[in-house]
Order: sequence, then C-alpha cells, then structure tokens
Amino acid sequence: MIQDTSGDVIFKVTFKAIACAPIDNEVLDGVVTEVNSTGIYVQSGPIKAFISMGRADYKYDQNSN
Repeated sequence: MIQDTSGDVIFKVTFKAIACAPIDNEVLDGVVTEVNSTGIYVQSGPIKAFISMGRADYKYDQNSN
C-alpha cells in the first residue's frame, strides 16, 4: 500500500525470530572477559554480566594469571 500523503510504501511482513532470554536462576556457559578487585565480567553470547565478589568466598590476587 502506498501512503497518499508521504509516498511511503507499507508492506505486510511475517517473520520468526530466535531470541536469547534467559530465565531467573538459569545457568549459562560464559567467558570471563575481565577480572578486578570488585568482581568478574562474563560474556555468554549476547549477554554481558558482572558477578560481584561481595558474595564469593575467594580473594582477588592481582599478581595471578
């Protein structure tokens, strides 16, 4: 359909999409992208997450690999 006032063309479109929408408490595999004294940054596909060190039982060692 062509809009009379603007000349825009409108098409009906049908599509299917795959979306990444994890649910609460779902476990995902990820890659650690950064480590610092406050926690770690992890990437799992399109999802970037920060895991705070405040709830962990480990200590940050800046001299470690």
